[in-house]
Amino acid sequence: MPRRISRISRVEEQRATRRFYILVAVIIVIIAILVVVGVPVLIRVSAFLDRSQTSSNANQDTTAPFAPTLSPILNATNSAQLKVDGYAEPESTLILFLNDSEEKNVIVGTDGEFEFNDLTLKSGENQIYATATDTSGNESAPSRTLTIMFKKGALKLEVSEPSDGAEFGRNNQEITIKGKTDEGNQVWVNDRFVSVRDDGSFEHQFRLNDGDNNLHFVAQDAAGNQTTLDRKVKFNP
Repeated sequence: MPRRISRISRVEEQRATRRFYILVAVIIVIIAILVVVGVPVLIRVSAFLDRSQTSSNANQDTTAPFAPTLSPILNATNSAQLKVDGYAEPESTLILFLNDSEEKNVIVGTDGEFEFNDLTLKSGENQIYATATDTSGNESAPSRTLTIMFKKGALKLEVSEPSDGAEFGRNNQEITIKGKTDEGNQVWVNDRFVSVRDDGSFEHQFRLNDGDNNLHFVAQDAAGNQTTLDRKVKFNP
């Protein structure tokens, strides 16, 4: 009986050994197949993914929007609040600059129009321009720069001749009005335009009516600021 058990054990041991060698052989074959077949497949998959990435990058939008267009504005104003509007690429982000500082931004509508109603100007000269950035992050060239002067306050207006209350006789029905204002201003007397010299001085011939004559002077600058002055003279024919 013991000899039979020993024989069975040897048979089982031999079978286990054969199964081990067979398993090792199968593993070696699988590794060989992976080396021969799998590596090229991996290379092809990697190349495909690389091409896909390259294609994706090639299809990315790299075109910058066109430069925004700003509507014309006045050269000067006496109001601190200014309306600025214009056109830019639809649905882009419009950035408005004042004196090279970012002042406001807005998403442009689908019609390409934008508008700011409350841009606050600085005293003196103001330079305004805009840029547009699309959804891909591409930024446009700046728009043309608009320049506007903000000025507010009383103007200089002096009338040296005639003096207030002056009286003129029959030989002086036509008098000479003389005065001075700030350079670049315009002057009117009784709604008649008076030519102003480069230094701000002015001189104007004025014909009086019989009796009292009211002279109403107005000086105005490019920003729309005004100063007035009144004189009363008399003509006795």
